[in-house]
Amino acid sequence: MIRLYELELETTCPYGKDVDEDRKILIKECQNNIKNFDKNLIVRAFDSCVNDFKGITRHSGDPYYTHPLKVAISLLNEFGYGDNISIAACLLHDTLEDIESVKIAHIQDLFGDDVARIVDGLTKIKGSQTRTLDKASTYRKLFQALVTDIRVILIKLADRLDNMRTLYSLPENKQKIIGHETLNFYTPFAQRLGLIKIKRALEDLSLYFTDRQAYEEIKPALETKRFEFLEYIRNFYDNITNKLNERDIYHVITIEHKHVYEIYKMLESGKSLNEIDNFYSMVITLNSNDYAECYKTYGVIANVFGPVSSLDDYIARPKINFYRALHSTHFGPGRKLVEVIIRTEEMDKIAEGGIAALFKIKEDHRALKFDEQGSDEWMHWMEDIISEGDEDAIQKIWGSIRMNLYEDQISVHTTDGQTFQLPRGSCPIDLAFAISEDSGIHCISAKINGEIKNLSY
Repeated sequence: MIRLYELELETTCPYGKDVDEDRKILIKECQNNIKNFDKNLIVRAFDSCVNDFKGITRHSGDPYYTHPLKVAISLLNEFGYGDNISIAACLLHDTLEDIESVKIAHIQDLFGDDVARIVDGLTKIKGSQTRTLDKASTYRKLFQALVTDIRVILIKLADRLDNMRTLYSLPENKQKIIGHETLNFYTPFAQRLGLIKIKRALEDLSLYFTDRQAYEEIKPALETKRFEFLEYIRNFYDNITNKLNERDIYHVITIEHKHVYEIYKMLESGKSLNEIDNFYSMVITLNSNDYAECYKTYGVIANVFGPVSSLDDYIARPKINFYRALHSTHFGPGRKLVEVIIRTEEMDKIAEGGIAALFKIKEDHRALKFDEQGSDEWMHWMEDIISEGDEDAIQKIWGSIRMNLYEDQISVHTTDGQTFQLPRGSCPIDLAFAISEDSGIHCISAKINGEIKNLSY
């Protein structure tokens, strides 16, 4: 099986021709995906959305209500998440911001406190000194809301995904601004939440609208490499399958390619297209949830390929977004690098669905693990740079979010067996304070891999 990631531009809106038919589609999607579906709440929210935006169209020319509708259906199907409250909030998420007659008290009275709180958290702030400070204040407000309720950022990501798919209807300068904002603000949250498919889609769409030339150069090279890799992998695909079957390791093998933006970043680092071997990866998903089967499978793969170029064990040391798998890179025939990813069924669901796969059946919607003091300090810091009128506030907030949320981290292991996740570039003193404040204050040197190092190493 080949898993391809295509650019997901929307050429024709699937909704907007018949309101009654669209309502039926929404109801059916909710019935299929929501436990204890509250039809009354969802229909009232949908009808309210349609009435509030009556006669209003998007830049594409489609009725405006189709956007909240697509966000709701995307949350259910692409994010694998949805409850009655979040779907109602999806349908109402733009009304408070765009319809002057709609007030938060109105939403609260009609749809309840939870829906109103989420809608308020999703609403942009207007009226500061400049548009830049408005934007920075909105980021701070969004962060404050999402720390309390995971549904806020899930809806915001679904909202941004639909906006990116229809971005071609905006002027080119707006496309670039929104594309850069998506890369800097939204993709770090998708990464942190383990929403890898969503992150890839947002990154590729952002690249398409911010650097069309680079995108158009990489895409055909990716197609060429796909045929080369499929021809190459036939040499050992059957051998791997037979070896795994001999050991009663039941599995599915998927060929998965790096997305365009990922290759773009590799080129930015100085590589040429000809130097990149592993455009594609072999993903082995086991029909089991036994972690031991992953290591057993790795043993088979190592025997087939021989030398291992690298091995990352994300089972023993899961990523901060709960991702688990074994990643190994091998030298295949002709000394070409082949990346192999081994996951159980449960790991595969989390890899594809991220945090939503974990929280789908849980009632606790608080998912980002910030302690109260840490999140308060972060929000106060945002408040300070906004109140100071700093025109670089957006860039500073973007940088802070990438540092705190993105996958740019290292795992550090202490002699007593503890593991700490630290931002890449951290020093020994950072580890000391991560262990405890007392350790940080009294630490005078560090031993790394048996060698004494100073605290700024």
